[in-house]
Amino acid sequence: MNLGNRDREKWYEPWFRLRRGAAELIAHGAMLALILLIIRGIESLMGRLWGAEKLLFGVIPVRYVFDGADLVLLAVFLTIGIWAILSAYFRKRGEE
Repeated sequence: MNLGNRDREKWYEPWFRLRRGAAELIAHGAMLALILLIIRGIESLMGRLWGAEKLLFGVIPVRYVFDGADLVLLAVFLTIGIWAILSAYFRKRGEE
């Protein structure tokens, strides 16, 4: 049974868009994990070098700066990631 090119494209389009959206999700997740791992490594290295928890300008614990960086990165990647996944899913084939 020959479905023809048109029927095959109609059936394949949702799967193609789903695969493209999943690739965006995996790519953003991997980048976020890597960046958070690097930030955690820098924080750990600073803790080993200075021993006790240090204060930034004598007021703010350095740990708060790193926690804030984690929060900002999560918010940015969540926002941009959702936009990229949705745009990858709803973009038609050939519109790259």
